[in-house]
Amino acid sequence: MKIIRTNPLFELYIENNALIINNTQHSKDNKRIKIEDIESVELIRELSFWNKIIEVTFGFFVPAKSELLRIKFEDSFKDILVTDCDSKKVKSLVYEVNLLIIKTQNHNH
Repeated sequence: MKIIRTNPLFELYIENNALIINNTQHSKDNKRIKIEDIESVELIRELSFWNKIIEVTFGFFVPAKSELLRIKFEDSFKDILVTDCDSKKVKSLVYEVNLLIIKTQNHNH
């Protein structure tokens, strides 16, 4: 289980081949998604125009205006705001989910 934010509580984890989303701040985000239904997961950092210039030109890491966890399905996607969360834990989960997706796809083919 990965607690990516403690106040208010936000958990993302994998359990029984499903991605579990538990967000006490935005209950509409709460879901249990089967791994085989997910094509990919990515973390999207949205920067202001000037922050993009600073990051690209000088190579400085600039705090994002917002961060989204994008869950891609065959014909749609779901974005979940993860701005005030622990980015390292979110990145780790993105890696774990994508690895599990690859294993699941290889097992089914």
